[in-house]
Amino acid sequence: MIVSGNFGSEYGIPSLFFSPEYLHKVNFISYFFLGISFGIFFIAFHISGYISNAYLFPFLATVKNPFYKFSLNNFIIPFTFIITYFVKSIDFQIYIQYFSGFEIFLNCLGLLSGITLLYSLSFKWFKTRNIDLNILEEKLKKKKKKIPKTIEKIRDYDEEWKKTHTPDATSRFWSVKTYLKSPSKIKRTQIFKHYDPKKIQKVLVHNHIDALIYSGVLILIIFILGLYKEIPAFVLPAAVSIMLLISFIVIAFTTVYAFFKEWSAFIFILFLILLSQANQRGLLDYHQSAYGINYKAEQKDSVSTEDYHKIQEKDYETVLQILEKRKKQLVNSKQKSSFVFVNTAGGGLKASVWTFSILAYLDVVTRNHFFEHVQLITGASGGMLGAAYTRELYLQKTNNKIKTWHNDTIINNLSKDMLNPIAFSYVSSDLFYIFQKFKYNNNFYYKDRAYMLEKSLNEHTRSILDKPISAYNKPELEAVIPMLIFSPAEIENGRKVLISSTGISFLCYPFKTIQNSNSKINIDFHNKYKNYGSENLRFTTAVRMNASFPFISPYVSMPGKDRLKLSDAGMNDNYGLSTSLQFLSAYSDWFIKNTDRIIFINISCDGKSDKSSDFNFLSDLTEPFQGALNNYFNFQRMNGEILYRQTQKQLRKKIVFINFRINSNKRHISVSWHLTNREKKIISKAMNNSQNQKEINKFLNAFY
Repeated sequence: MIVSGNFGSEYGIPSLFFSPEYLHKVNFISYFFLGISFGIFFIAFHISGYISNAYLFPFLATVKNPFYKFSLNNFIIPFTFIITYFVKSIDFQIYIQYFSGFEIFLNCLGLLSGITLLYSLSFKWFKTRNIDLNILEEKLKKKKKKIPKTIEKIRDYDEEWKKTHTPDATSRFWSVKTYLKSPSKIKRTQIFKHYDPKKIQKVLVHNHIDALIYSGVLILIIFILGLYKEIPAFVLPAAVSIMLLISFIVIAFTTVYAFFKEWSAFIFILFLILLSQANQRGLLDYHQSAYGINYKAEQKDSVSTEDYHKIQEKDYETVLQILEKRKKQLVNSKQKSSFVFVNTAGGGLKASVWTFSILAYLDVVTRNHFFEHVQLITGASGGMLGAAYTRELYLQKTNNKIKTWHNDTIINNLSKDMLNPIAFSYVSSDLFYIFQKFKYNNNFYYKDRAYMLEKSLNEHTRSILDKPISAYNKPELEAVIPMLIFSPAEIENGRKVLISSTGISFLCYPFKTIQNSNSKINIDFHNKYKNYGSENLRFTTAVRMNASFPFISPYVSMPGKDRLKLSDAGMNDNYGLSTSLQFLSAYSDWFIKNTDRIIFINISCDGKSDKSSDFNFLSDLTEPFQGALNNYFNFQRMNGEILYRQTQKQLRKKIVFINFRINSNKRHISVSWHLTNREKKIISKAMNNSQNQKEINKFLNAFY
């Protein structure tokens, strides 16, 4: 389904297979590794079939290299898979990656080389290990090795079960008359009714054990590679990790079936129940952590309501001083007092690159004055990553640490793949048991896929974001850079957890227009986790917390009695609009008196598509879920529009909305931490489309 493009296209999963990336390059080597993973999956498929069904074909015990013969005669599914893959992959490489014919040839050769090598080594190993009836007779004559009683009982039960369920020589249902002895030779099956059925099953069971040993060795190799996952050369393409994961699942089911037969389903259900209970009771002692937070700190009572109101008043006055400083800077530079709010939507790496591109473009057309007017940046997921990176570059330019940040090298680094290390970490360590740790700010945390995500982010951004969130407090207070608010959602109640370098406790209550109670609508991260070192929160962790996604970067578990679990900001407000409008409402009187214009820059990746999708079985299954997700974001838009109207009325229609969209009506860009060449090209050209150019003119009219 993945290779056919009918599954996961929204999240770019097919592109990971058609264009595997290794060390940030798509070439012979990356396809070679993909070929090896295909080979492992095919061998896992054959092992599963061999262990589950070989007893139905007793004649296999009479031939040499029985596993090879069994695999050869089950070539149709793997062969069909490969043919389908080549057709789709070549098309993808031509029209999406823009590769030349020679490059495509080398890539296809790399894939075939990987499959061939894995097959050759695997069947050579099985050839030295597999036995047939003749070899069994020789082994029985030799001295028997002592086997633990438990294993012997399981083996005897397996042999007896298969002996009972094996069709006899006269059976027609599973009767096989001929088989492929080699790819070019067909042979009649040997008569086996004169052989002892028990000996036949001994041969098959022995070969099954070999298959399980082979599977165990493969898993061990991947696990060992996972110990070196921080070395770039050991980080395999994401598609390889996915194939390894599928292979592990097949092998796991097969292993359980080999021991428990009809009880397999019950055993798996029981295992899941026990795993769930162990997780709930904290026996696994593992959770996604917020780096910089001290999880071992002593729990203290929360701040009293009276004290919290004092904190709110102090934070309110502090931010008011920031507004005054920004206004003074604009007056001194003889600029119009237009204040800008940036709201950037989520959407993975495309949102990061698109947001960076927009902000860089606006800085150029305003002759490097854009960020002097920006008061606040809010949003979700990848969009906030791009905005945070842009803000840091602007700060470095202001401090004369860099000459410019308007160049292709920076955006090329930002658009590099970040999915490979995440996927490989999941398969090689997170899936088993995580025991590797690292030290940050005198605390220890697990080296899981969250760690690998932040490591990749730091590598691509030259580690300029690798600092505690409090490092931005001073430049924000001095109005050198805009304020930036992360707002991951608390899973249980859906409330926003507001994270900022500057105190924003006053935003934890509703809009002035609807504030009739003391009930909180948001959670103040800094004050709630002050005892745990909230000021030491790693900035890249705040970015990650704001961009959580199932399996890729799961929710973060916070300390304290309530153990809040934080997920993607998109769960509550994918566009960041509600936070901006709430901030604006809190200072509405000041903005009315002191500003000429309030400009909202709304950056999103979505574009309405007129293309009607072709219906198929899988789309019928996934359409309701995708529709529900779209409706959820539509609801957020409508809610934002209501809040906007309330605030616009408050501010006497001073707000101007500027909307930038990629608008890829005919060409979909996936939500992923990986971009194809065509997707990068679409993003680079999106600023020049007519709609975005109209918005630029609208912005300049409001700005000057």
